[in-house]
Amino acid sequence: RGKKKAHHMTSFLADNLSSSPSSDGSTFVHTPISRGVEAAVWITCTLSIIGSCFIVVSFLLFRDFQRSQSRRLLVLLSLCDLVTAVAYIMRPPYSTRLVLCHAQSAINIYANTASFIWTDFVALFVLLSRKYGMTQASKFVPLFHIIAWTVPAISVICVISWNKWGNDYGDATAYWCWIRAQDNQHEALLWHVIAGKGVEWASTISITIIYILVFYDLRQKVVQSPATQLLLTHHTGTAWKNTEKKLLAIPFIFIVLRLPGNFRTILASINNESEVVHWQWLIIMQAIGDSGQGFANGILFGLFTEKVRTYYYKLIERCTSRGTENNLNNADVYYKSECTPTIREI
Repeated sequence: RGKKKAHHMTSFLADNLSSSPSSDGSTFVHTPISRGVEAAVWITCTLSIIGSCFIVVSFLLFRDFQRSQSRRLLVLLSLCDLVTAVAYIMRPPYSTRLVLCHAQSAINIYANTASFIWTDFVALFVLLSRKYGMTQASKFVPLFHIIAWTVPAISVICVISWNKWGNDYGDATAYWCWIRAQDNQHEALLWHVIAGKGVEWASTISITIIYILVFYDLRQKVVQSPATQLLLTHHTGTAWKNTEKKLLAIPFIFIVLRLPGNFRTILASINNESEVVHWQWLIIMQAIGDSGQGFANGILFGLFTEKVRTYYYKLIERCTSRGTENNLNNADVYYKSECTPTIREI
């Protein structure tokens, strides 16, 4: 089996790859990539950068968001997604520079792992704030920071120490550098788990459980409480339905986005000689899913959040109409020269 695998890798390299010297004198394998995969990576990463920046800019513009601890955690998650998207496109797939491959690998591992952890902690903070109140939930934030920034660093240090970073020739990625190809498939799976897949799989389970708990907690308090039913207006009822949909959509979207990448990772660890691993349409799906988290968060926590839309509607309205003095006195958002927004108590 080992000779067969070695022959397969040799044939694959000979037929599909070419070697070029890097600027530092080392040789790096040049991995060809289809235009479809490259386009998917660039388009999705660009959308994720826009979505992540939208969340960060909204946080900086509106003081109400700055006072929200959950929004602060969401900004940290968005920054991780932003770094991940930039890392995916920082090294062109046709680059022959080994140093760029190693840099991309290290940044990918750190930013991706931190993103998964912050995704968990955003969900956990929502649950804790529902159960114990915002003040008590905020006491866990320092612990969140310690875990979220330390665990990815440990993963990166392990990968670098054992020299496992590099190119896998598209076995488990959309042709970006992550964990280099391994001769032993079980060893490859082990390092994939260490380099972020373990945290990702744990996150998939945990956020699903957490958001289901939050969903049923809200439903019990809002829908099954007679007192609350009497206070529900058409507006608040619509808002509750939208919240229901979002709570169910968050874990569903997370799972769907990561499904192609997880499928290819598991399949490659079982038999990376399978043609399915290198199906172009499946690699394109992974390129979209793995780099689309920032875009998905921008849609869910930005455009699909009524409070965010309302603030931007006011900002655009005041900036275009300039408003009357009376409107300015009663507005939540007012402007100085050049329509620079300053936020009052909202």
